[in-house]
Amino acid sequence: PANPSKSAAHRALVAAAFAAEPTDLAGLGESVDIQATAGCLHALAAALGVPHGVGASPVFGLAPVPLRTVAPRSVLDCHESGSTLRFLMPVAAALGVSAEFRASGRLAFTAKWADAAVWDPATPDNLYTCALELQDESGAPLDAAIPFRFGFRDVKIAGRDLLLNGIPIHLRACNSRVIGSNAAGACAETARELIARLRADGFNFAIMDNYNFRAGNVSYLDALLDECDRAGFLISFSLPHVGDFGVEPHNRVKMEDPENQANYRELSRWIVRRARNHPCVIAWAMNHNMGGYAGDMDPLRIDGRYTIRRIEEDGPTWWAFRSRSNCHIGWEIAKSLDSTRPIYHHESGNLDDFHTTNIYLNWAPVQERSDWLQHWSETGEKPLFFVEWGMPHIASWSSYRGPLFIWRNPGYMSLWASEY
Repeated sequence: PANPSKSAAHRALVAAAFAAEPTDLAGLGESVDIQATAGCLHALAAALGVPHGVGASPVFGLAPVPLRTVAPRSVLDCHESGSTLRFLMPVAAALGVSAEFRASGRLAFTAKWADAAVWDPATPDNLYTCALELQDESGAPLDAAIPFRFGFRDVKIAGRDLLLNGIPIHLRACNSRVIGSNAAGACAETARELIARLRADGFNFAIMDNYNFRAGNVSYLDALLDECDRAGFLISFSLPHVGDFGVEPHNRVKMEDPENQANYRELSRWIVRRARNHPCVIAWAMNHNMGGYAGDMDPLRIDGRYTIRRIEEDGPTWWAFRSRSNCHIGWEIAKSLDSTRPIYHHESGNLDDFHTTNIYLNWAPVQERSDWLQHWSETGEKPLFFVEWGMPHIASWSSYRGPLFIWRNPGYMSLWASEY
């Protein structure tokens, strides 16, 4: 079913409040904005002495107070809903109520924009600048926000296709360490050079190399975001890793804990607000290398339908189930902060919006490589994203696994590099 329209729901509640008889409303959704509008209508009904129910049940029978009557007073709490404020101000005025409007947190307003020029890799100049000023009754400025740029573009998933402005797009991804570098490495010049080199090598998408947002793991964000906007280069932006929240003994993550969820939401909200106005960010990435399972690159199980079964009470499948459950909680939190972008778990198999995998086919024969996507192309139900890939992986040249991680041992790496 289609998602309920908040704009229509606000209007339905107001119309029901002015009706002479009770109105049954369905499909309003559970948005906090809709709850704010319902609460304000209940407050108006109470001020006017109109019988009304409780909770989200529609109010009815509101009518203007007679002329020359002392205006009833009502306090209307819009919380963070700019739409509630916009809809209820004329309602209170029409009823003749002396209303005190209150708000908390951040107010969000929406408005139609006619003939907006769409941003995409072919039209990166379609950017706008927002200058926001708060004025008093006379039009004199009281405060002003720092201007920022933004662009209009639409990203959604339709079956196994990822659509950019309604057109299927295929991503060829490479990771980038720019925002994890020092100030010199995270500057605009470095970002422009990175984009030019990636495009020259056939890439059209960059994955941020910070697999988490631990203190000290990320430096300067804005240069890369700004330059990708200007160049029309697409990226995913990393959100916090749930593995850094509420780690119990034996490295067991506990995202079911409300305190851990609140901490995760707080940091994720800050990151989303920093990057959300950049059209180059077409997806959020999270929980790198945590949600995968054995066989998540199996060509017959990458169709978006296969899910792992919990076979053992302890062991690999138990750990996979627990990890994926924690990953999904983080995904739900991120979706509540920004539902306009797809969100993928970096290497998770079939989970939420995507099927993702680290696919190092190593010594698989050429014909098998060519046939790897046949099943997905015929029956796939969601986008498939090879977030890591290589032919072959460096470690495939030896059975060496320690003590240093693969390519960090100069002696072994010299042998592998020469042989390769």
